[in-house]
Amino acid sequence: MTTTTYIVAYPNPAIPFSKRLYPVTADPNSYGAKVLERLCDIYPAYRGDLSDATLWKVSGFTTVDVCGDGGQRLYEWITERDKSPDSEIRRYLPLESCFPDGLQKPSGDWVDIVVVTPEILEALDHLGDTDGNVERMKARLTFRRTLGGFNPSGPRYGRSSDRPGPPTALFDKSMAVLRFNLEHLEGFTPQSETFIYAFDLISYSAEIFDKEDTREFCLRRAITALLMGESKWRESMADGTVTPGGVWMEGRFAYLIFELQNTPGLGGDPFLQGLAVYNKIIKQEEYSKFCLRSNLPVVLLSMAGNRLEVATAVFTDAVYVDKLLSLDLHLGLHAQDNVLHVARVFMAINKCTEQLRELYRNLGTVSGALPNILYPNPTVHPLESPTKTIPALEFFSKLDHLTGTQIRGTVLDGSLRVIRI
Repeated sequence: MTTTTYIVAYPNPAIPFSKRLYPVTADPNSYGAKVLERLCDIYPAYRGDLSDATLWKVSGFTTVDVCGDGGQRLYEWITERDKSPDSEIRRYLPLESCFPDGLQKPSGDWVDIVVVTPEILEALDHLGDTDGNVERMKARLTFRRTLGGFNPSGPRYGRSSDRPGPPTALFDKSMAVLRFNLEHLEGFTPQSETFIYAFDLISYSAEIFDKEDTREFCLRRAITALLMGESKWRESMADGTVTPGGVWMEGRFAYLIFELQNTPGLGGDPFLQGLAVYNKIIKQEEYSKFCLRSNLPVVLLSMAGNRLEVATAVFTDAVYVDKLLSLDLHLGLHAQDNVLHVARVFMAINKCTEQLRELYRNLGTVSGALPNILYPNPTVHPLESPTKTIPALEFFSKLDHLTGTQIRGTVLDGSLRVIRI
C-alpha cells in the first residue's frame, strides 16, 4: 500500500513551538478526518478543541515559519479572510484529491496542512499583535489547563514590588463600580432589615462561641441574608479539588466566593483560600469555551475573626486581584454608624453582583464580535456627565518596564517611532 507523509502544523499558542509540527503518514485515498484522528492521539489534551478543527492546504511555508519567529507569518495567514475556499481540506474527501499536483519538494521541509480550531481563531482575532500577544494568550491558555495551586503565571496582587498587577477596575465595569462605591458609601440608604442583618453580622463576628460550627452557622445566616442570589455552602467543586466555604453562582459561573476562619492566622488566610478556590474553578475544562469571551470577574469576600475583607479578581493572561476593603467589625460607642457602614458595604457588593449575574446570564449566548479580554477596558467616572465617553484607545507598541521607552517599532509617526497593531 502506498503511503504519503504529510507535514501537519497545529499552531495552538498553548503548545511549545517544537511540538506544533508533526509528520502524519497516511494512505492518499484516506479522508482528511484520518489526519484529525491521528492528531487527537498525538495531542490527547486538546481532543475537544480538535473535534471542531478545520484543515487547510498551505503552500510556501517552511517548518521554520511555524517554529521560528514566534510563528508570526503563519498566524497572519490564518487571520486572513480571503483564503480560497478550495484550500480547505474536507473531512470526508480523499487527501489525494486535495493535492492533485502532489506535495511540495523536498518533502519534510515544507508544511502541507495547517490545523485551525475555533479557539485559535478567537485568540488571534482579539490579540491583533500576532508577534507579542500570542505569547500572552499562550500563558492564558496554559494557566487555565495547569492543575494544582499557584504558579508563576498565577494570581498577582499586593505591593508593586511583590506581585505586581494592574487594577481589576481597568478590565471590568462591575469591578470599577464596586471600587468607586466602596469609596463613596454615603450614596446608599439601607432598608431596615439590612440594618438588622448587618447588626447580626457584627455581633456574631465578635461573640465567643462554644463550638466553631455554631459560629459559622450564625455568620452564614447573616451573610446569606445580606447578599442577594442563591448560595451553596461546603459543596465540592472543580472536579472535587476544592470545597469553598460559600459560593454564589449564576448558572455554571461563580460570581462571589466567601471564606471564613475563626481567628486570623490560624487555619490559613481566608482571603488566599478564596483566591485558591477561584484559581481552581476557572481551570475547569467547562470554562475553556468562555475564557476567550470574558475576564471571568468575581468578588472575593472573607472573614477572619471580626475582620471583613472585600476583594475582586479577573483573569486576563493571569489572575489579577485587588483588595478593596479591610474592616474590623465592632459596635462600641459608635455602634449606629458602624452598623450603617457595614450595611452600605453590602449594598455596594449587591450592586456589583447584580451586574455580574447579568454578565454571566448572557455569556453563554454571546456571538459575533467578542470583547478584547487582554487589554484594559476603562470605565467613565460615575460622577462625570452621562454623555461623556472615554476617547478611543489604540495600542501602538510595548514599553520597557524600566525606561518607559518603546521596545520595537517600524512606523515613524512624527518624532515618535510606533508600530500599529
